[in-house]
Amino acid sequence: MIFNSAVFIYFFLVVLAVCYFLLLEKLPEQSRIYFYSSLPIYFTDGGIGSF
Repeated sequence: MIFNSAVFIYFFLVVLAVCYFLLLEKLPEQSRIYFYSSLPIYFTDGGIGSF
């Protein structure tokens, strides 16, 4: 059960990341720079994506 939950969460994160970068491709250059600069915050600020 735990293994299935982990796989589901991992798959969800992958889908979320793909949608995130597809969204970046459709945004103007300035917004893209803003999103790229804000991306590492989620991994370093104790957010959901920090491991």
